[in-house]
Amino acid sequence: MYNWKIQGIPLVQTGRTRLVRIPNSGHHIHLDNSPEFVSQKDKEADERKRSALVLIVHFLLEQGFLDSAQRLQIESNVPVSKFAVADNIDLLTIITQFAEFHEFKFGKRPKFYKKCDREGGGSGAVTARPGQKHVTPKGRSRPIQEKVPVASASSQEEPSPDQVFVQGIALGTLVPGKAEGAPSHYERLLKPITFPTDDQRELAALISKDIYQENPNVHWQADDIAELTPAKTLLKEAIVLPILFPEMFTGLLAPWKGILLHGPPGVGKTLLARAVATECKTTFFNVSVSSIISKWRGDSEKLVRMLFELARHHAPSTIFIDEIDSIMSSRSAQSEHEASRRMKTELLIQMDGLATSSSLVFVLAASNVPWDLDVAMLRRLEKRILVPLPNHKARATIISKHLEGRAGQLDVHDIAKKTEGFSGADVTALCKEAAMRPLRRMLASLDVTRDLPCTPVPLVTDDDVNAALQSIRPTSDPKLAAAYDQWQRQHGSSISG
Repeated sequence: MYNWKIQGIPLVQTGRTRLVRIPNSGHHIHLDNSPEFVSQKDKEADERKRSALVLIVHFLLEQGFLDSAQRLQIESNVPVSKFAVADNIDLLTIITQFAEFHEFKFGKRPKFYKKCDREGGGSGAVTARPGQKHVTPKGRSRPIQEKVPVASASSQEEPSPDQVFVQGIALGTLVPGKAEGAPSHYERLLKPITFPTDDQRELAALISKDIYQENPNVHWQADDIAELTPAKTLLKEAIVLPILFPEMFTGLLAPWKGILLHGPPGVGKTLLARAVATECKTTFFNVSVSSIISKWRGDSEKLVRMLFELARHHAPSTIFIDEIDSIMSSRSAQSEHEASRRMKTELLIQMDGLATSSSLVFVLAASNVPWDLDVAMLRRLEKRILVPLPNHKARATIISKHLEGRAGQLDVHDIAKKTEGFSGADVTALCKEAAMRPLRRMLASLDVTRDLPCTPVPLVTDDDVNAALQSIRPTSDPKLAAAYDQWQRQHGSSISG
């Protein structure tokens, strides 16, 4: 038992409660001192701190302080992907309501800040409130990455050029996937934009769903995209290099604003677009047909206009439209609906605006039937790049990558020779079917014994690959390969010798 006095009142603590006896009275007060009560108070305090951080982060984003918001998320571990501000509340609303309450209660407006004691800024020290702990920079948590061991003073090892350091804190690597256990990429922060009407805000919300906010983590290297060197080179010249070196692409060398990727299905057109998104690190709009088509009259044109407005606002940006032939076929057909014509006209007008604008906004389109595209659209897609079926070397690279660690002594080049006419997607399907055959045999024995096998899955053999070749056939028509080559010779772009 312990005895204290609070303003002259004896206070006795027994176990987990504090008992306050009021003099000259038969009454007493119990104050809970249990660990559960203290823990609940700590949880409530942590929740208040988290709420304040969420409000501050979203306020910084709304005001356009993107770097500050990013840094605050790093130090506080309050990413916008996990926490969002509740409806009908924001930091300015809370400050306004507090000021009104303070004026009503005390008859004067509160002061939220004061001038520093000396000119040119304060002393740099933060005065904590009574009972509040002051957190030093060393005490802050760094929750993004695992702790990076600090080299000793005698160590001469230089830091990796791929690592990103902010004030001595290693945030990760510039090459996604290079560091083991590292996240693929940070979440992209978008500049805030306001619209005067609810209709425009709804349209902007629909289009914003198509923005890649995370890096697709697809690179030009052969591990991700086998061969296709001419297509990679043209895409770098058309999109990547003008963004990295804008001062070199001016005047006559102004970048092309429209690029078309055409070729058979499954050859890697969408994969190349994802590589552009990875390498450029720009705002990437992966637009589907359903995103800009509406059943309501006039909404399709508004969606197209909003798409390009957002792209200019978030520039540099890339608009990728897959299967563009489904919305930009030739307008000569008499049966075409008026709404389709208006939407196509609006898309052409917006692309014309890009050609005369200095903003770094690019349109990257993909099509399996380029000869069906409208002539006016072809004029605006200045660079037309053929993505052909994979050659022998590319097919061998794909097979080696997929069957690495799963196959024994396979003749990869012999398999590549047998897959002539296969697309990249067909070769991937072949490898998957070949890898499934040993697993099927193991599962068949599992059905009999009902015991999990102790041995690993057997390796893929030549018999498995030959059996898979009997069940997996190429999806592309060999006759169309010649049609793509002919169309490329007539309308396409290539690298001059």
